Amino acid sequence: MALGFCPPILAHLKAISECNTPSSKITPAGFLRLLVENNPQTRIINADHALKLDDGSGHIRDLIVKYLKRAVPEQTSTSDDCEINNMNVYNELTIPATNYRKKTLLIADEDLSRYCADATEMVRINGFPTPFMREFLDQIMVEANALIGAIDQDLLTLQATRFGVNVHTGSNAAETVNFPGANAGVNNSFDDGMIHILQDAALNEVCGNLLIAGHGNFNAFTLQQAVACCNQLGIDSSRFTGFNFYPDLYSQDIWGTNHIGVFSQGSVGFVELNRYEGFRAGLKGTSQLFTMPLPIDCPQCNGGYDSIDFDVQLRYIDCPTTVTICGEETTVRSGWALTLGKSFGLFNIPTDAYQNTAYGDCYTDRLSGNNGTLRFVITND
Repeated sequence: MALGFCPPILAHLKAISECNTPSSKITPAGFLRLLVENNPQTRIINADHALKLDDGSGHIRDLIVKYLKRAVPEQTSTSDDCEINNMNVYNELTIPATNYRKKTLLIADEDLSRYCADATEMVRINGFPTPFMREFLDQIMVEANALIGAIDQDLLTLQATRFGVNVHTGSNAAETVNFPGANAGVNNSFDDGMIHILQDAALNEVCGNLLIAGHGNFNAFTLQQAVACCNQLGIDSSRFTGFNFYPDLYSQDIWGTNHIGVFSQGSVGFVELNRYEGFRAGLKGTSQLFTMPLPIDCPQCNGGYDSIDFDVQLRYIDCPTTVTICGEETTVRSGWALTLGKSFGLFNIPTDAYQNTAYGDCYTDRLSGNNGTLRFVITND
């Protein structure tokens, strides 16, 4: 029996294992999902999509954010005179899409000829106009975890050096917060657990729900809340609200095992650049260029990873070609090469968004260096 080909009876592993099918599992990439689901809303002049560097016509332009620094009490005067206390000047931040990830897969004609007939059936994804073979649909789903994971790791790495100053500590280093264990004793501490994080958010003048990404002890805390109730002081920790948590397994290696990032709404965003749209799309030589979302089989991810559009190049190889796959050279006679790519970046509120004499301002704001992002390491003593 040829592996995966067309024997009399063929049961696909996916039909048996369903959401536990190894090939289509998506490793939780919570930071990416946090960014996509909470991207700053569309309030940008001449843009139909927040933080997108293309307008859908194939033309690419810079996205420049302008901002004013808020005034501080020291800039007021007690004298009733004609003295001018301040002159507001806009600052600008250019947002680039500096990162790129791609994955190319190859299906040789000789393999397709041995698959079942439905492998070459032409299908469309999510109503997109460009059809391609059903076999590519299945194989793209296999590649989804690699692309999602790689993009998430790049974004985590970018954010690792961009956390703002926590006014509580005066530093952008991770602050240790203890979530007491069952044997921690009976006290009503205002400096532990979720109370500490919410207090820090208030000190940093955060408005709206907190967005939290990470893993480790905080993930265990959120799982525990489903069955939590009152402690000996009558406090029901399951009633803590005001935050949304996005588990991210990759964060453990990049931020730290028990580290979490806490973000105010609008402080971070996913910057996108789609190249194969408008005049850049269509048949170009032997390639078909278009954009599409990944056909991810992940019901709990709706509105998340599956809302990201990827650039796609579908290219036919009509001559014998030698390709290198996993370090080994392989010769294919003819077949289809499908490349999925994404240009992207990370938006952060600039760390000089508040006044500081070190930036040439006249005064220093109490939130100087803060950009709406905080970092914590969670203990459980």
